[in-house]
Amino acid sequence: MEIINDTPFTFGLLPGRIYFPHHSLTLIVKGTFDLQHLTAPQLAEEQTFPEGDVFYEGDDEGKGSVFYESDFAYAKTATDCFLVGHCQGAEAARVRRVDFKIGNFLKSVAVFGDRSWLGGYTISQPEYFDTLALRYENALGGPGYTDNPVGKGIAKGSVLPNIEYPDQLMQSPQSRPPMACTGAVNRNWTPRRLKIGTYTHNYVKERWPWFAEDFDWSYFNSAPADQQVKPCLTGDEPLVVTSMHPQHDVFETHLPGLRARIFVSTANEPTLQQFTEVKSQLDTVWVNMDDQTLRLVWRGWLQVSSDEYPEIKHCFVFAEPTTIVTPDHVVFERFQECWLELQYDEEPEEPEEPAADKLTSEEINAQLEKEIAEARQSMRAHLISLGVDPKELDDAMEKAIAEEEKREAEKPKPKVWTRELFKLALEKRRNFSQEDLTAVDFSGLNLQGVDFKQADLTQASFYRCKLTNCDFSQAILEKASFVESYSIESLFVGADLFQADFSHARLNSTNLSDCLADEACFDNSMAQNLVMQQASANKASFRHMTAPSADFTATDFSYSDLSAVDWHQSQLSQASIEGCVAKAVNFMLADLTELRASEGLDAEGSNFCQVVAPASIWEQANLKNCNFTYAKMQGATLNKAQLQGADVSAADFKLGKFAGADLATTKAVMINLFEGSFEKANLTRADLRGSNLYGVEFLEANIEQTLFEAANLHGTKLKAKMREGER
Repeated sequence: MEIINDTPFTFGLLPGRIYFPHHSLTLIVKGTFDLQHLTAPQLAEEQTFPEGDVFYEGDDEGKGSVFYESDFAYAKTATDCFLVGHCQGAEAARVRRVDFKIGNFLKSVAVFGDRSWLGGYTISQPEYFDTLALRYENALGGPGYTDNPVGKGIAKGSVLPNIEYPDQLMQSPQSRPPMACTGAVNRNWTPRRLKIGTYTHNYVKERWPWFAEDFDWSYFNSAPADQQVKPCLTGDEPLVVTSMHPQHDVFETHLPGLRARIFVSTANEPTLQQFTEVKSQLDTVWVNMDDQTLRLVWRGWLQVSSDEYPEIKHCFVFAEPTTIVTPDHVVFERFQECWLELQYDEEPEEPEEPAADKLTSEEINAQLEKEIAEARQSMRAHLISLGVDPKELDDAMEKAIAEEEKREAEKPKPKVWTRELFKLALEKRRNFSQEDLTAVDFSGLNLQGVDFKQADLTQASFYRCKLTNCDFSQAILEKASFVESYSIESLFVGADLFQADFSHARLNSTNLSDCLADEACFDNSMAQNLVMQQASANKASFRHMTAPSADFTATDFSYSDLSAVDWHQSQLSQASIEGCVAKAVNFMLADLTELRASEGLDAEGSNFCQVVAPASIWEQANLKNCNFTYAKMQGATLNKAQLQGADVSAADFKLGKFAGADLATTKAVMINLFEGSFEKANLTRADLRGSNLYGVEFLEANIEQTLFEAANLHGTKLKAKMREGER
């Protein structure tokens, strides 16, 4: 799906299961604004993206007040109105009233300085305060009070809450008036937890993984019940907050008067009939009075065929003032304009001039001579007006030009190197750094110890040369030939090896770090202790290369041909083999930590036995019939990878992801996939006997004829289903 956002706002997607038994897609638009007293809100320079729950500093476990509730709610049934910040204590203030008003919605709370029970029903006078946070830690609650376990006022002998409803105050230590606060309610507290529904054995059998039949959709409305506005706000209502700004006791503004609309298309080049609006509404208004910011969230949702929503081709986000409703055909025209702009966002080539407008080279020269003559005539007139004799100036210029030409003629001509000249020079010296040795034929020469640093060796031939201790650092070696050459401890650090040919070469203890080797050829080469760190080797060929124990750390081999290479025990951490043809490679015992191996990697029939590859990425890779036995691949990502017929027995995939992967007939005996994922994976006839599958996600996985004998399935929904089947 292509997202075209024609607004200054940010956008997010959330696949889900709102419509049992179908899939859904929730679309989220988020705008951030700066608030000013008696002035319209202004778009914030930095627009915040949709985000998850944000808790206050120090609350790493998320047990206390929520600073900002997650934007990733599947649906909301009303507008959540949130107010966060500090009540400002006026001079000598002990108690203040905070009013929060948006349109017809109004909520008021009383904010007290610290108080305590003096005995019986007597309450101490509130202490003075400068500022006091509107957080649930200052509202009615405390340990054991499931509505607000982090509050105050419940425990015996406790202080009183600082925040209460003005007309429902605590009258005694035993009284339990409604809890008063203005921020989001923690999803783990009773007011929200009771809405999640009933999840019994029947649920697992009949509705999993959808929500329970009695799920209350207002669960996703995290504002206190008296801050949920129905019908939803339109986005242009007046906004008033009292006692929350240090300069303006009554802070007045209004919502920005904008509406976000969301449209989707079901064709790559849709017609108006294939371009439909998704009903959306403003369901979140979040006001932060500490930094005077406002966040608005518009949300819509629709039914789709799967969590990949293949039928949706485009999503168009559009904004308009709340005072108008733009006709759909006008929005569609704007969509087409934006879509065309994206197709042609690259600078177009300059159009060729019509033949009739073209000038011949003779005409161009004549025109230039005319312009020069006119400029010279103008200059002569100007010099005469200044009292300068133009002839004297002409003579001086001609003399200066003649002297410059003489100096140039006396300069020694650059040497044009030939094979014969080089051989003669080689008898006297070994330093040829920075020389222009373009296309020189060095074939068969013994070049031991020669310094070619920064030399231009474009298209040079080193066929069958002996290159012991040579230095090619930062040399230009484009299209150079090293076929059947023999290198020992030579340096190619930072060299330009574009389209260079190292086929059948020997590269023992050679260093090619930081080189540019795009489209180079290393076919059938052999290397011991090769170092090639942080190099670029895109679209290169390494067919049948033998390089055990090589160091390829952070080198980019994207879209290269690695067929049948033997790189066992090599170091490829943080390297990339994305899009490579890598059939029948030998990476046994290699270090593949954080390897990037996606983008269509074809490694069918390869040996990855005992590799160390934590956090490596193999999405959509072809790994059919590969050997990953005893591999250490904790946290690896193999989503949508092809693993049919592979052997991954005894491998450690702890926290690994195989979502959508095809593991049909895969041998996976004794693997460790602790808390990993087989979501939507094809496990037909896979052998998972004796494996640790604790907490693994099997959502929509195909487990036909899968072997689970002696496997640990605790903590999985698959285990619950098996128990239900046994009943």
